[in-house]
Amino acid sequence: MQRHMAVAIKIRHAVASGSFLRGLGFPQQLRHRSESAHIFEGLKANKTGLSKKLDSVLKNSHDMRIFGLGFLRSCASHAEYAHFMQSHYHFYIALEETLSLQCSQTSAIGRIWNACPELHGAPKRLETDLCHVGIDAKETVPSSATAAYANAIKHAAARDRGDLLISHFYTRYLADLFGGSMLASPTSAALGLQPPQFYKFPEAVETQRASYIEHVYASINKEGEKMDDIAHEGLVEEARCAFTHNAAVYMEQPKLFWGAFRGAFNIGRGMFLRKVALR
Repeated sequence: MQRHMAVAIKIRHAVASGSFLRGLGFPQQLRHRSESAHIFEGLKANKTGLSKKLDSVLKNSHDMRIFGLGFLRSCASHAEYAHFMQSHYHFYIALEETLSLQCSQTSAIGRIWNACPELHGAPKRLETDLCHVGIDAKETVPSSATAAYANAIKHAAARDRGDLLISHFYTRYLADLFGGSMLASPTSAALGLQPPQFYKFPEAVETQRASYIEHVYASINKEGEKMDDIAHEGLVEEARCAFTHNAAVYMEQPKLFWGAFRGAFNIGRGMFLRKVALR
C-alpha cells in the first residue's frame, strides 16, 4: 500500500512539474517557452487598465496547472475527452446565449462581443467534435460542476447590466486564444482523432494571433475606461469566481493527476509514432 502511494506521489509531482512531459520528448513548443508566452510578453494593452487588473487575477489567484492538467486528462481516453468536451459545450452554450442577448450597443459586454465575431460559435464546433466520438451534444446533461458554472454565467448576465459577463468572456476566450491550435495536434495524436474544431479559429486569427489578442485586450480596456474603480473591483472578483468554477469543472472527476499522466503518455506515444511514420 505504501509503495503504491509513493508511486502515486511521484506521478503527481512529475506531471505537475512538467518533468514527465520532458521525459517523453514532447515537441519543443510544449517543453520550452511556448508561442503563447512570447505573445503575452509582447502585448501592450494588457499592461494597463481593466485588462491589467483582470490579468492580475490570472497571475495571483489561479493555479494555471489545473488548466494544463485538465487538458492532459482529456487525452487519456475517448471517455475522458468526451467528458471534457461536453463540459465545455454546456458552459459555452450558457456563455454565448447570454452574450448574444447583450449585443445592444448600450451594453459594454455587447460592444466587446460585437467587436470579436471571430470568437463566436464555440458550441457548434464542440458539437462537431463530440459527434466524432459518437455523442450527440444536444442529448447530453451537464455535470454538477458544469451546471454550477453555467448558472454563475447566467447570474452574472442578470446583474449590473450584464457587465459582469466581461469577466467570464475574459476567462474563457483569452484562454482559448492563448492555447489555440497548440492543443489540437496533441489531442489528435493521443486519441487518433481529427484535430478538434474547438481549438481552431478563422485564418485571420490563426495567422495574426498576437494582433488579435491585442485587439481583444484593447476592446476590454475601451469599455473599462467608462467604468469606475468599484465596477473594476466587481469585475476582478467575478473573474476569481469564473476561474474557481473552471477549476471545479476540471477537477470534478477523481484521480486528476493519474488521468493527466495517462493523457501525457498518450500524447508522447502518439507524437513518437507520427515521427516514426514520417521516416
